[in-house]
Order: sequence, then C-alpha cells, then structure tokens
Amino acid sequence: LTLNKSKARDSIQESITSLFQHVNTLNSAVSSHIVAYQRASELNRKLNYQKSEEEIQVTENSSIIFEEELEINDFPQKVRSKIIRKETLAHICECAV
Repeated sequence: LTLNKSKARDSIQESITSLFQHVNTLNSAVSSHIVAYQRASELNRKLNYQKSEEEIQVTENSSIIFEEELEINDFPQKVRSKIIRKETLAHICECAV
C-alpha cells in the first residue's frame, strides 16, 4: 500500500465525515455506547482495520463475569442515597452491558 500522507488523511477524513452525517437519523432510545460501537465498527470496516491477535484474545476472554458486593451501610448517608437513585442504577446497568 503506497499512499502518501495527504491521500491517507483525506481518506480517513471522508470516512469520519460520512459517519457523522447520519447523526440526526439515529433513534434517541439507542444508548451512546451502542452508537459509539457501531460507528467504530463502520470506520474500521471502511479503513480495512484488522484486529491484532492480542486484541482478539482479550475479546475472547472478556466474557468472564465480574461481581462485587459492597456494604452500602459503610458509606455516609449522602452517598447511600445517590447509590440507590433510579438514575444511578440505570447508568450502572447500562455500563454493565
């Protein structure tokens, strides 16, 4: 592959621009995590990016479940009330997916 820097930069710029042209058509119910993943996948596909073997191994091992229990009574009242708020729990659940 023999591209000079300006051609490569232009190609990357075109790919990124085309990705962000569709921002207004996205469903607002879709989480930002999913949107970011989809855009990254599309950009990687357009640039013919291939994962290295290390990244593939990490991805295969990432299905390990992690669980941690915290005793919330050990925290001050202000922190406990923030932890059990509906918005906080929803954010934690979204990040856990």
